[in-house]
Amino acid sequence: MRKTLPLAAFTALIPLGVWAQSTCHQPTAAEYKVTALTELHSGVEEAPTGSWGPVGMAIAPDGSIYVAKMKTGEIVVLKPGASNTTVVGKISTWFSTEDGLLGIALDPKFATNHWLYALYSDPCGLNCANRAEELARFNVADGTLASKKVIMRYPRAKNDDHHGA
Repeated sequence: MRKTLPLAAFTALIPLGVWAQSTCHQPTAAEYKVTALTELHSGVEEAPTGSWGPVGMAIAPDGSIYVAKMKTGEIVVLKPGASNTTVVGKISTWFSTEDGLLGIALDPKFATNHWLYALYSDPCGLNCANRAEELARFNVADGTLASKKVIMRYPRAKNDDHHGA
């Protein structure tokens, strides 16, 4: 037997939605801070774009922003109040159009366990027999990546695209 809610139940919910929307604060331009997370290259007027730049970021409970760089395998951090990023570590990877450091995430308990997860292409390159992607967990200790633990490794076909990043 199908149960339906009376119209009165829906009309009672409408004021809640209106109230929730009216409590949101729209930030003003003065409340935004803009910080460049990539270095400008000599002779280039705009920050570099494309598949080789930053591909992901994760925000820690203290407000630090961790940024993954696809081509270099670097993970950098921008600490609250800092004007420059600091390299936390570099993951050995192989870069091509859809290979490299593909993403990062912080553990929900990052404030206490300091675990950072990274998905990346292994460094063996295009033609190796056991080409794969890896998901690994790192401990961010004293501002650097430490204690790598591979959680999952899955094979890649030799010439495939769109492989699960």
